[in-house]
Amino acid sequence: MITIDKVYQEWIDRLDHPIIAIETGCAFLWNDQCMHNLSTLHIIEQLIRPTGGKLYSLDNDPNKIGICYGELQKRGLEDYVELVLGDSVASIERMVDTDVQVNFVLLDSVENASHALAEFNAVQPLLADKHIVCVDDYDCPNSVKWQDVSEIIRGSFTEYKTYDTPTGLIVGYNE
Repeated sequence: MITIDKVYQEWIDRLDHPIIAIETGCAFLWNDQCMHNLSTLHIIEQLIRPTGGKLYSLDNDPNKIGICYGELQKRGLEDYVELVLGDSVASIERMVDTDVQVNFVLLDSVENASHALAEFNAVQPLLADKHIVCVDDYDCPNSVKWQDVSEIIRGSFTEYKTYDTPTGLIVGYNE
């Protein structure tokens, strides 16, 4: 099983810097012991801080937003992120009216294929020409529609790779 840090290291040099990112769901991802921890922290430490970028972390749970902010504040990393409370699709759609262009996206708010596809479609207008989109939970058995949705998402990239994680991860790249 691969760690998220190794995934990010594999792809970071393909993106223009600074990396401007969106993540949906600011709570949890795996680490090398397969224990859960803050995905926001990994994105900031591996992609955002080294490139002088910014992360927009979207979550509809105020408790997760609070936990995330507290953990980032302990590490002095809170300036690298804008935490956005609300539905991920609606939050992304509001960002379309801004001049934000993102080159990295992690879709990981729920293990629901239809919602992941809605997030994927909503983020399209924000994507820079050269970008990476990661979709977590593509191999969740509780989502019977997920395989069809993952085929749609995979077909949107010039290059993609799947990773053996506890729930499956797709990383797609376009330039």
